[in-house]
Amino acid sequence: EDWLGKVDEINGNIYRVGAFAGLIDITADGKRGICTGFARFVGCLLIFILQLFGPLLIFESCVSGVGHTYEDMYDWSQWQLFNPGSKISNFYDWQHIATTKLLGLCFLEAFILNALFVSADESRSEQKIWDIFGFLKRNTPNYEVRGSLYLFMGSFVNNWLVVVCTLDAYMIIGASRTPADLLLDSLALLFLFNLDDVAGDLGFVDEDDWPGLRIAWIHSEICTAPTEDDEEKMGFKETCNRNFNMLNYTLSFWFCAACAVVMPILAAITPFLKIAPAD
Repeated sequence: EDWLGKVDEINGNIYRVGAFAGLIDITADGKRGICTGFARFVGCLLIFILQLFGPLLIFESCVSGVGHTYEDMYDWSQWQLFNPGSKISNFYDWQHIATTKLLGLCFLEAFILNALFVSADESRSEQKIWDIFGFLKRNTPNYEVRGSLYLFMGSFVNNWLVVVCTLDAYMIIGASRTPADLLLDSLALLFLFNLDDVAGDLGFVDEDDWPGLRIAWIHSEICTAPTEDDEEKMGFKETCNRNFNMLNYTLSFWFCAACAVVMPILAAITPFLKIAPAD
């Protein structure tokens, strides 16, 4: 669409669709439209639950054995970092599966850097969304920012995934014993990471529900930056929501930046062959 110019599309997800238009469309005629809308809402709710608890359960299963039998638990006492008396070398994996270990470090670093770029990109998109809401609020006195709860949920879940999936990647990718396991485990984490995206692997919301280029054009050509007076007139709730959401993205970005340096080093000296159970 030529009239959109050279604007960068604002990323969409189920939470931003909910903030702008709602996830239940009851304007369609007949019960079929209403049922479809509620089915989509339930599907998006299940995505929220999966992304909230899935990465946490993966982390807990590796740390404390949640969901595993005793024989299948990770034995962290084999690592000299937690048990100085352990006789297992920190480089044990390199002596047995050096190529898989090296490939795993590359996958781990790529995953963390991807999470870092996703966090930065989502932060810019979130800023633009709040700019649009603020502009509408200032120029339409009767307009209410009713989608702030969805934006809060989206910000929290996005940054939750960035942080917890990064921790999961260290343990899941690091513990892979073959290149095939390594590839499958990495793709599984990426699948979980991208579940809520528009036109993602699940079809509850698609590109028709989120005109990202058009919204970006509105931000670029119509919205103006708030003045100091405008910022003073912002409601306490709106200001807190916006600042809290942006703080989430800042913290997750710097967390990933630190992990990009620290985690590959830790993974390189972790004897996962002795710590993680064999399949």
